Amino acid sequence: MSALSVSGVSKTLGGIAVLADVTFSLPSGTRMAVVGASGSGKSTLLRLIAGFDRVDAGRIVLGGRVVSAAAGASASGLAEGGIDAGGGAAAADAAGAGAGAGAGRGGGARAVSVPAHRRGVGYVAQDGALFPHLTVRQNLRFGLSGGRSAGHSGGLSGALSGGRAAAERRVREVAELVALDSGLLGRFPHELSGGQQQRVALARALTPEPGIILLDEPFSALDTGLRAQTREAVIAALEHSGVTTVLVTHDQEEALSFGHSIGLLTGGRLVQTGEPSAVFDSPVDAWAAEFLGAAVLLPVEVVRGVAHSALGELPVRHDRSIGGARPTTALLRPDQLRLMADAGANASAANAVVLEVTLRGSHARVTVRAGAGAGAGAGAGAGGDARGVEIDVRVPLAEAGQFARGVPARIQVTGGVVVY
Repeated sequence: MSALSVSGVSKTLGGIAVLADVTFSLPSGTRMAVVGASGSGKSTLLRLIAGFDRVDAGRIVLGGRVVSAAAGASASGLAEGGIDAGGGAAAADAAGAGAGAGAGRGGGARAVSVPAHRRGVGYVAQDGALFPHLTVRQNLRFGLSGGRSAGHSGGLSGALSGGRAAAERRVREVAELVALDSGLLGRFPHELSGGQQQRVALARALTPEPGIILLDEPFSALDTGLRAQTREAVIAALEHSGVTTVLVTHDQEEALSFGHSIGLLTGGRLVQTGEPSAVFDSPVDAWAAEFLGAAVLLPVEVVRGVAHSALGELPVRHDRSIGGARPTTALLRPDQLRLMADAGANASAANAVVLEVTLRGSHARVTVRAGAGAGAGAGAGAGGDARGVEIDVRVPLAEAGQFARGVPARIQVTGGVVVY
């Protein structure tokens, strides 16, 4: 069963469409990263799932029950062990929230909006949002004392009925889960490092055993090294707990490494979802290709499954274009390119000339011109022009000394291309 289902969700703020017809589902126990640039609607999507805002269109289902639905939206999920079947306070809250919104709209289905505190959702804000006047222990216990209807596993009710001893056991369990030293439980947030604060924020969200965790760019304020270390610890904790998780981020590397699936969001639209490797290897369009990691885009002409380019004839492994022999664009990833010194290079490699060498820490970026502009025999073909094409190639530092401005070189391409 899906732990989360978002169907046709739209949201307008200040007359601007922030989200438009967003649809996806997330199986129980899996992690999804939604990646997009600033202003793409990432945080708004989380706020709608959490119940901080109401949807303008569509519906959201958590654990089989409809928690958000616009007036007139299909309410079939209400009969699937959802709000009506579950009854209780959550059903009353949802009915009350929808009564006014559904009135006067042609007798369609009423709007539904289950309050945030009754959704069983854990939320980690970008800055952690820890209570500065409470110790770490008190921050972690807050969910146990204040979220009596959160969660679906029964662990929370057990902790409450067991009193202080059970609550303390739960606090220590989640502290250990996020690799937080028990000696830090008595400290205040300002006495912790940034990475420790984020672990506390995650632990607080996990304490009441929610049905789903929402992470709103929780690592963005951390330094690069600490960000990677904290992210790995958080992923390990989430994997161990088995809780369904949605992360939103603008960091492509973070999105690719975080979970079981990834979604690309731009202009309020979810343009592609799937396994990270599949989305990376075959982006839906040229925008997705450039946004999700480094990309080399070449002008080509495709004829019978072969892309003719400044780098020679390249096999097409995915064709996302309109079909037929025509000029189009091909995607290569940097690891498909190997730059070699001209002398003794493979005869099938394309001719090139070095334009610039830039050191980039662990490697060098060598900018070359390949194709007709690189000299005789460069093999620009139908995809190039008289000037050739400029390409950036990553070269190991140990090999970078072979290349300097004006030096002839060769480019070897491995694997096929995606064309658009």
